[in-house]
Amino acid sequence: MTPGVADPDRVAALLTRKRQLPFRLVDISITPELALRDAMPAGSEVLYGFEDKTPYLLLKEAAMGGDDVSYVGPGLDSATRQPIASFRFTGRGARRFAHVTQDNVGKPLAIALDDAVLSVSVIREPILGGSGQISGNFTLEDVNSLAMQLRSATPAGRLSVVEQQVVEPGGK
Repeated sequence: MTPGVADPDRVAALLTRKRQLPFRLVDISITPELALRDAMPAGSEVLYGFEDKTPYLLLKEAAMGGDDVSYVGPGLDSATRQPIASFRFTGRGARRFAHVTQDNVGKPLAIALDDAVLSVSVIREPILGGSGQISGNFTLEDVNSLAMQLRSATPAGRLSVVEQQVVEPGGK
C-alpha cells in the first residue's frame, strides 16, 4: 500500500467500494430551485453538478446503471475532433438504453457518479446502437479523468483486494 498509512483497511475500502453510475431522467416539472425552496416532487431529488455545482432535479429511480456498461474510454468525436468519453453497453444495457431513449425523446437524461451529476443531455432520437458518448467543452485530460471515474463504477473497473500489507516508512 502507501508507506506510512496507519489504516490499510480504510485505504482498501476506498479503492474497492462500489461506485454508483445511474442514468436518470431529469424531472422537468419544476425548477430545482423551486423544488428546494417550496416542495420537492414525490419521486424526485436534487443532485448537484460534479464540476459546477449546478442543481439538477432528477427522478430518484435510475433508468439504468453501471452494471449495464461494458466499456468506457476517452476518444475524439469523428465529426468535430473534440475530446469525448465514449461508452458501450452490455446486451441487456443496450436494450434498456434503446427503450429509455425511445420513450423519452426530447427529454433530458443525466449521468451521475455516486451523488454528483456528470452530464445532462437532451435525447434527440432513439439510440439503438448500444453505445453513446459524453461531449462538452472538454480537454483530453478532462476526458481521461471522466472516463477513469466512469470506469470505476462498471464491473470491469472495480478493484478487489488480492494482498494487503503495511509498508513502514523508510529512513535511508
